[in-house]
Amino acid sequence: MRARSAAGLMAATSCLALMSGLMAAPAQASHPTPKVLSFTPRLAKTPTTVPNEVIVRWKPGVSVSSRLNSRHAHGTVKVESVGLARAEKVKVVDGSSVSSAVAALNADPRVDFAQPNFRYTSNTEPLESKLWGLNNTGQTPEANYSGPGTPDVDINAPEAWATTTGDSSVVVGVIDTGIDIGHSDLVGAAWTNPGEIQNNGIDDDANGYIDDLHGWDFLNNDASVYDALTCSGGEDEDFHGTHVAGTIAAQRNNMGVVGVAPGVRVMPLKALGCSGGDTGTVIDALNYAKDEGVKIVNMSLGGPG
Repeated sequence: MRARSAAGLMAATSCLALMSGLMAAPAQASHPTPKVLSFTPRLAKTPTTVPNEVIVRWKPGVSVSSRLNSRHAHGTVKVESVGLARAEKVKVVDGSSVSSAVAALNADPRVDFAQPNFRYTSNTEPLESKLWGLNNTGQTPEANYSGPGTPDVDINAPEAWATTTGDSSVVVGVIDTGIDIGHSDLVGAAWTNPGEIQNNGIDDDANGYIDDLHGWDFLNNDASVYDALTCSGGEDEDFHGTHVAGTIAAQRNNMGVVGVAPGVRVMPLKALGCSGGDTGTVIDALNYAKDEGVKIVNMSLGGPG
C-alpha cells in the first residue's frame, strides 16, 4: 500500500446512507455463493475496539521528537501513520488500559485528540426483503406480517425515475464489506478506473495501488473487491456490501431487484470482513475515494456507542 496521505479530518463513524434500509440484496449471483438466511451483526461477539490500540492526532507544529517524548510519557509506541493529517496509530505497552491511555493523551497539550481504535461491522436489518420502500402500493411486506403497508409511504422512486435514473458520471463509494461485481444485478454497475489496465501488475495511474480497476480491498491490501469467503457463522463475508450496492445501483435487467439509482456507478471499497474492520481501514478507504474524486460515500456501519 502507498504511504497514506493527509486528507484532513474525516469522520469515520457514520455515513451518508442512500436509502440503505429499503431494499434486499440482489437475488442471484453469477457464481456460487453461500445461501444467506440471516445476517447477524457481530458486535456482541467481537471487541468494540482493537485491543491496546489508540488513534492519536497531534496538534499542528508538534515535532517528531516531541511526539516521541509524549508517546514515551504515556506508555505507548507508534504502530503506523494513518491517512489523516498528523494522525497515527499507537499501541499501549505499559500495561495501562486503553481508556486511561486515551484520557492521558487527551490531557496532553501536544495532542489534538485521541480515541480508541474502534472496530466497525456492517449494520444489517433482517427484514429488508421487499421493495415497498421504493413504491408502496399497500402490499404486505412479507409473510405473517401484521398487515399491509400504507400506500405511498415510500421514496417515490417511480416518480423520480421519470426525471432520472442516475448518471454514470456519478460515482458512489461503498465503504463496507466487498461487493460481488459479477452479480447478475450488478454487472455494469461497478466503477472502472479509467487510468488502470487490468491485471498487468503495474500501477498505471501512479495512485499507489496496483491493478485497482474497480476499487480496493483495504483489509487484504489487494485489488480483489470480492473474496467469496464464508464466515464462521455461515454468512458470505461480502453479502452486506453486495446488498448495499444493490440498494444503490442494481440494474434494471428483468431479473432480481432494481436500485434507487441504477444509472450511477458504485466504487467498491472493502474495509470490513468477517470480524469487521477498524478506524484505520475506514480512513484509508475514505482517502482513496477522495483522491479519485468521489463526492458521495455510503458507510452503513455499526459500532460502539
